[in-house]
Amino acid sequence: MGFKFFSLPSHRVFDYPARYYNKDLEKFEGINAEAKARKEGSGYVPGSIVSKGFRKNSKELKRADGGYGKGKRILVYLLIAVILVALLYFTKALSLLFQAYQINHG
Repeated sequence: MGFKFFSLPSHRVFDYPARYYNKDLEKFEGINAEAKARKEGSGYVPGSIVSKGFRKNSKELKRADGGYGKGKRILVYLLIAVILVALLYFTKALSLLFQAYQINHG
């Protein structure tokens, strides 16, 4: 004959099997699948490009002297020039705003 004003819900339990990731086994399975594909004569394995990545080494983009080339340098210079021009216009507009404020409140 007990009355309850508040009922607390029971906690939820999730039952899932634990999965373990073995890096060496994954690498071995990939090598094994490539070897089987070569043995069967088909050179293309669907999804192999995406799983390995488009570029194996990001250093391929750099030149031998460590630079990225003229295009990147020109782009940086252009960006700096655009920022400086924008700052010039901003300071002109700001000075006009201060002049208008001084005329109205001066």
